Amino acid sequence: ANGRAALPLGLAFAKGGLSVVLHDPDSAAVELMNRGKMPLRGGAERSLLRSALREGRLAASTDVAVISKAECLVIVVGGGRITGHAGSSIVEAVKAVKDGLRDGQLLVVFPEGTKGTNKLYRDRYRLARFGRGGFVSTAIRAQAPIIPISVVGSEEIYPMLGDLSPLARLFGLPYFPVTPFWPWLGPLGMIPLPSKWRIQFHPPVEVAHLPAKAAEDQHLVMALADDVRDTIQRGVYDNLKLRRGVFL
Repeated sequence: ANGRAALPLGLAFAKGGLSVVLHDPDSAAVELMNRGKMPLRGGAERSLLRSALREGRLAASTDVAVISKAECLVIVVGGGRITGHAGSSIVEAVKAVKDGLRDGQLLVVFPEGTKGTNKLYRDRYRLARFGRGGFVSTAIRAQAPIIPISVVGSEEIYPMLGDLSPLARLFGLPYFPVTPFWPWLGPLGMIPLPSKWRIQFHPPVEVAHLPAKAAEDQHLVMALADDVRDTIQRGVYDNLKLRRGVFL
């Protein structure tokens, strides 16, 4: 829904060999991305963007129809645009691309929102609240199962020691992280640390038996969201115990 916000993730996918299409309704931002220019503030990843464009691994489009061709859809909500609850932002983002969705696609959402990425290192792997459960109401409306996923390894690649809020406000960012290497080493400080990852896919949470009007039952939606959160949190703790060492 926001190609600009998803660009860093898209570049990581493209660098890993995947074909990526970024959808954004902003034609000016799409033109900048396709010309190899970063539409976000800062340009440390510009060379990576140009390389992905040159190799045909990444493209940007305003046409929502490109979404129907994707095997997996990742929705990223721009942090600077979130003015209400994260849950409502997810619902609005899905509505914006619903005409491009098709049966059988995987839709990946991160219910923590920016609370999950601006976590201090001391709070790593403690899941934040999942907003107002927008992902649950969306699943109920679509009659699609929810597959909780526990990920271990992501919170050591950029260990966040602090947040320079004044700079974040200056640049219109949700936060400005300080790590052991960033911003002290400049672009080199953006290189992720080689952490060990473990990913666990949990059994699906079926919602097909629920009527569509259940998506408006906030008590039910929040109960299901809390259940999903608890499942993911237990999986994170279990996999932390199984992981031998933090870095490769």
